[in-house]
Amino acid sequence: SEYNATRWTMDADGYISSSYGYLYFNNGYAAVQSSKPGPSERFDVNENGIYQKEWPDYYIRWYIYNDYYAYAIISKDYGENATYEKIDEDGESVDNFKLMVYDKEGENPDTINVTKNGTYPLRGLNNDAVKFGVQGIGLVRATLTLQALDPYLDEMSVVCQDEVQTGIRMDQPFTASDFSVNGGEFYFYLPKDCENHQVAITFEDLKSKYFDESYTGGSSKNTSRINFVKSEHYNVFGTTDNVIYNDTAEAKNAQKDRLSVGIVGTKAFKFNNAEDVGKTGGTLTEYPFSLQKYKDSTNNGDFKEMTFKVTTEDQQLTRYVFTTDETRYNIEPT
Repeated sequence: SEYNATRWTMDADGYISSSYGYLYFNNGYAAVQSSKPGPSERFDVNENGIYQKEWPDYYIRWYIYNDYYAYAIISKDYGENATYEKIDEDGESVDNFKLMVYDKEGENPDTINVTKNGTYPLRGLNNDAVKFGVQGIGLVRATLTLQALDPYLDEMSVVCQDEVQTGIRMDQPFTASDFSVNGGEFYFYLPKDCENHQVAITFEDLKSKYFDESYTGGSSKNTSRINFVKSEHYNVFGTTDNVIYNDTAEAKNAQKDRLSVGIVGTKAFKFNNAEDVGKTGGTLTEYPFSLQKYKDSTNNGDFKEMTFKVTTEDQQLTRYVFTTDETRYNIEPT
């Protein structure tokens, strides 16, 4: 009744419960018990209402008594006083509901009148928030197909540049395959003019097949966004963590360089436990990257420039380049 209203939820297995316990049916009438009932008390939903999985012809109906008291029964026959209606906020019976699909900034919704099952594409959204709303009462089952937040690299360039004599610059592009950049060892043959000069190694021209239009300079069917960790663009959003919302204007306009970086990690960061799962099985767990987590998990790993003084001696320096997905629109802070 309106005096004893509560919220009921259905779990993935089909059991319906509230703060009072689990719903089950006793001689055709609704009852509640504290423990989970047996498999015969599982439910599902279709266009006709809520039905029992074991007896798909039997539906929950509301039995109205004296215009204010209602209790649930389960019945094949609606009967004279058994009703099942969808009610809007004003208490009026409705035959459908409105589905509002918002744009990537959480504004300007497309309003769709839903009267039957259908597919409604969410266009131009990305690794931000997906926002939609419902007017009226109806069942919404959403299946989302998403591109990777941090898309696989397709190509980047390793650049060697003389910091003393301008104009001496060499680059080697590398293509990506199966999560890693191909190429192994690489060599830069420097002219004798560079001897005893300081040279810097940078990583530039970040590319992916999944970038949105802000990377291609025009239209794109894809919606992923990415940037080098410690790039100019990345650095706008906080020095202790990857907080993209510190400057939403820069996030939307992306005026600073995202596709090159000269300050790279001194230690490796473990992004997931795929290596362990591959050996012993188990559940794949991802470890989201942030500057603070990088420092904590690598025993004070740092980011530094990759520079060499040009000599005839062999020199080795190991550095790590990281990329991160770029969230641009903060629809809900949560």
